[in-house]
Amino acid sequence: MFQGRTLFGRVSTRSHRIGRLLILVLLLAAQGAAAQSGTRTDETASGEPAPPPPAIVEPISATQIPIRAESTRAALREFRRQATPLALVSQIIEQADSAATEIQNAAEKFLDQSLEDISRRGLRTQALKWGNSRSTVAGWQNALSARSSSLNDARSRLAVLLEPWRKTWEERKPEQLPKAVTDQISALIQEITAVDDDLKGRLDLILTQQSRLSQLANLIEEVLDRIRDADAVQRGRLLKLDSETLWTAIFGPREDGVSAEQEGADYDPVGLAAEQVETELAAPLVSALASIRAYMAQNPDRVVAHVVLFLLLTAILFYTRTRLHAWYRGDETPSADALNLFTYPVATAAFIALFVTRFMYPGAPLALIDVNRGLLALPLLALLRTALDKRRRIGAYALIAVFVIDSVTDSLAAAPLAGRLLQLLVATLGLLTLVRAEFGTRTSVSGMRRTWNTASRLVIRAAAVALVVGIIANFAGAVALAFLLTDATLQVLYVGLGIFVAALLVRGLLDVFLRSPLTAAFRGLRNAGDQIRKTVNRLLDIAGILVWLLATLEIFGIFDPIWEAVSSAISHDFAIGNFQISISDLLAFLIALYLGVLISRFLRFVLREDVYPRMRLPRGVPSTISMMVNYGVITIAFLIALAAAGFELGRLAIIAGALSVGIGFGLQAIVNNFVAGLILAFERPVQVGDTIEVGSLLGRVTRIGVRASTMRTYDGSEVIVPNSEFISSQVINWTLSDVTKRQHLPVGVAYGSDPEEVIRILLEVARDNPLVLPEPEPFVIFHGFGDSSLNFELRAWCAFNDGLTVLTQLNVGINRALAEHGIEIPFPQRDLHLRSVDADAGHALAGTGGRPPPGPSAATSNAPGGESPSKTQGYPAEADGSDSA
Repeated sequence: MFQGRTLFGRVSTRSHRIGRLLILVLLLAAQGAAAQSGTRTDETASGEPAPPPPAIVEPISATQIPIRAESTRAALREFRRQATPLALVSQIIEQADSAATEIQNAAEKFLDQSLEDISRRGLRTQALKWGNSRSTVAGWQNALSARSSSLNDARSRLAVLLEPWRKTWEERKPEQLPKAVTDQISALIQEITAVDDDLKGRLDLILTQQSRLSQLANLIEEVLDRIRDADAVQRGRLLKLDSETLWTAIFGPREDGVSAEQEGADYDPVGLAAEQVETELAAPLVSALASIRAYMAQNPDRVVAHVVLFLLLTAILFYTRTRLHAWYRGDETPSADALNLFTYPVATAAFIALFVTRFMYPGAPLALIDVNRGLLALPLLALLRTALDKRRRIGAYALIAVFVIDSVTDSLAAAPLAGRLLQLLVATLGLLTLVRAEFGTRTSVSGMRRTWNTASRLVIRAAAVALVVGIIANFAGAVALAFLLTDATLQVLYVGLGIFVAALLVRGLLDVFLRSPLTAAFRGLRNAGDQIRKTVNRLLDIAGILVWLLATLEIFGIFDPIWEAVSSAISHDFAIGNFQISISDLLAFLIALYLGVLISRFLRFVLREDVYPRMRLPRGVPSTISMMVNYGVITIAFLIALAAAGFELGRLAIIAGALSVGIGFGLQAIVNNFVAGLILAFERPVQVGDTIEVGSLLGRVTRIGVRASTMRTYDGSEVIVPNSEFISSQVINWTLSDVTKRQHLPVGVAYGSDPEEVIRILLEVARDNPLVLPEPEPFVIFHGFGDSSLNFELRAWCAFNDGLTVLTQLNVGINRALAEHGIEIPFPQRDLHLRSVDADAGHALAGTGGRPPPGPSAATSNAPGGESPSKTQGYPAEADGSDSA
């Protein structure tokens, strides 16, 4: 028992020692890893990269002081230039100082008033005004931020420049250096300090101004938040009756509360309503014109640029129209879209110039935007003349007129009575126009594409319903809903017409571009012009309808909530075990992959149409390059799609491991075919277009893939052949190095024919055939003497694709030539030698009708010598002979 305890104690002690040794090894390994990745550990612990160790500054040696002093003074001159005040910064500070008080007063006034009484147009005006102020302040902040960064960087570089001189002054005693040198060091330090103080002063001024601008930006954001809240409140009141009925507004008591009885018999409600409308019309129109004049006076350069743009576009379109017909061949004419583009060049230039008004006039008042929409109707009328037929054209003209009226009167929406009456007029005219457009053109219009025709009919019906609801809401007293439905519906229809005309212009520009001399050098654009037009037209239809839909949502003010709801839905994560994915990840993956496929197709198209024809490449190399480009681009797109979907590319190692296991269990054939496809791509024993024989198959290779290739037989079937068959099996390639083939034509002539003449005839027939190649020359072989003919063989070379034609023509020519020269082509013959046969049969063969022929009687059958009668009669009993073909 004592021995057992001792043994257990020894084992336990040894185990503890081994455990302590292992722990020590692990600690040393951890310390080594931490030492190797010390920077990374510090970065992980603090969340930020560890700062670099401070550079060791050495004092300047005495011999280098004069040289370094010169370079330091040169650098100081550059720093002084940077410290010079900029005119732009001074202008910004001056403008910001003058605008700060104005913005603060306007913001306080706006925040103090009740926003519930402001109309939706008033809110739009305020939002536009304060949004313009925010853009202005943001521009000032960006400019000052760039200047402050520049000054801060200059101070940092100046500190680096100062440190060696300070180190030199501190560590070297003045008595060790000449007084001139020490004075020079002191002067340099003072100069550097003075420049730094100047830079610091400029920087402090800019930082102070940035702080003030930041306060202004916060105040502007507060105002915009208040506007958004007020807009949300007004949207919540759309379905409520926010005013009296229209009948009461016209024929009810006046605003001063005087009733009809109090006024007596002279009370005229219609006259009083007319006076109120006249009063309400004057003030908004005057205010709108004043805002337009003020904006134009503040931005004269933008007006000049707009006019120059219009004139430049007009000149370009006129010049292009003079050259248009010269770009078409004799059998071609410009398309209808191109004629629409250049028939009215002034209208086209005006449409484009007015279309970009919002971009050229940022922060413009709503009145100017309304005027721009009205002016845009003029080029639309001209361009729609050739885009639509007469039936749809009249409806479009009427709709444009209604919208112009609505644009002009949009500024009167805040007027209680005049605005409601104008809304009723506009909604009624718009409804009549839509009814006329819907029921007056029941058939589809040939001038419109099917997509636009279908979309326009759906939108017209929905717009008619919206206008009816708007009219009813106006009569009932839901004025906000009535104005929203009328204005938004007409805007949607007007925007749809503008997008439709813009699509026509793009199609016309594309047609002219494909015919212009600019594309003459690109073979692919010329050859694939029709396909490009179809693709672009399809994309334009999809993009136009999508833009129209988004514009509709934005006009009705529901784009933001719908976008937030859709974004929330597609960004929601779905967990499948430990794997999480969202709809946005799937969409990103599919879009990236689809774009990769499109890019691959485009690159292969460019290579095929424009690159390969300009280069001399061996046969098969273009197809190999195209295949590698295709799979390379798709592979890159697949990796990008995985990264876009949030998949960690490091996990591909797990997939590779799974594939290796799968290869071991059953994917050998797939890998074998894949490797064989790579061998075919680079070694090129079989190429696209080759005529090959694989086993019992004879056909032409139409495609070589990475797993299998496609071969089209001469019977018309397409056979999918694994690539390993081309590598591991015997393949007969008829067109690998050339496309010629030798035809063999055996000919037999009767005995007695002159062999030399036969050879001459066969060679003449071959040489007279235009499909027979002169090199190598055709020749004839005299094989020898057959059983019933003299055997010859004509051998002639021809193109592979002409093989059957040449074979047929040569056989016909040989038959004709031999017949003309009286040379017979024999048929098989057989000689029979009969040794014994029945007498009657012999008589029948001899043609005696079964009677014995004249001669010796039957007694001769017993003649000495043992000769049989059959042999005496000359009928061999056995036949021995041969057939000859």
